[in-house]
Amino acid sequence: MVRFVLAVASALALVMFVGASVPSLAREAALPEDAGDSPFRYWPLADGNRWRLAGSGVEFEYAVVELEPGRYRVDTLVNDFPVQREYYHADEAGWIATLREMPAGSFPLEPPQLFLPAPLVPGREWTWEGEIMPGLAVTARFAVLDPETVETPVGVFETVPVLATVSVAGETSGVIRWYAEDVGVVRQQEALSAGEQAALLDVYLVEYAVH
Repeated sequence: MVRFVLAVASALALVMFVGASVPSLAREAALPEDAGDSPFRYWPLADGNRWRLAGSGVEFEYAVVELEPGRYRVDTLVNDFPVQREYYHADEAGWIATLREMPAGSFPLEPPQLFLPAPLVPGREWTWEGEIMPGLAVTARFAVLDPETVETPVGVFETVPVLATVSVAGETSGVIRWYAEDVGVVRQQEALSAGEQAALLDVYLVEYAVH
């Protein structure tokens, strides 16, 4: 059971930002042309975009598939093994996640989740509470932190870090992602714990393609 809970908590943290309930999803749209502080520029989803991060003996890859204008699927691989697919659309509130597919099954996100908010500015906080599957409740809290400079093998980036703390079935996992404008995620640090078991993952951008 502990392994299952850790796997679920880890997946939630990797997806990151099981976000706040969104007041209205009625107005979906293609990506706006807005400038700074836009979540669409810090997490730029377009067909073929991909990010590879490595460190701590593990490698993550995020690959984007465009389903239709303003709607995307992000595939997550860990050490080349597919671990999940998540479905997003662009909304005036930011990036919205609606469905998660994992080896354990397909889980609609109810209520829909705010992945990254608009505007994406330091001090912004949000919370989400809901179920990812029948009987498995989740509480997630998020905060946009102060800007940081991050050095990676592919360059130095000015970033906006976002912290997420996810609690499920009495276990907690935390993750910070550092986002660079017009690049995407450049660093990810994740802490997992279950009883006396603990692990820390810290990965940096080693390759990316953004269109």
